Amino acid sequence: HHFQQIWDNELRRVKKNNSNLNSNSNSNKNQNPNKNQKPSLHRAILQDFFKSTWYAQPLIAVATIAKVVQSVALGLLIESFGSVTTTADTDTSTKPSGYIWAAVLTFCGILVLFEHHHV
Repeated sequence: HHFQQIWDNELRRVKKNNSNLNSNSNSNKNQNPNKNQKPSLHRAILQDFFKSTWYAQPLIAVATIAKVVQSVALGLLIESFGSVTTTADTDTSTKPSGYIWAAVLTFCGILVLFEHHHV
C-alpha cells in the first residue's frame, strides 16, 4: 500500500510535468512536443528505500566511524606499549596514554556492539 502511494505520486508528477511541457510548447514552436517524460520506477524505488531506512542511516554512519577510530586506537595502544622505557619520568607519561587509548577502544567497541544489535 505504501509503495502504491509513492507510485501514484510519481504518475502525478509526470502528468503535471508533461502538461506544463505541452502548454509551453504551444507558446514556443521551437521545442519538441514529443519529449514527454515517462514515470520512473527507479525514482519510486529509491524514494521508498530512503523513506524506510532514514532512521538507520545515521546509526550506520556512526558505527562505521567508530570502527575506523577503533582500529586507529588499537594501533596507538600497541604503540604505547612499545614506547615504554626504563626511566621513571618517561614511564609515567606513557602509561596514561595507554589507558586513554584502551578506553577509546572499549567505547568504540560498545558503540559498534549496540549499533550491530539494534539496527
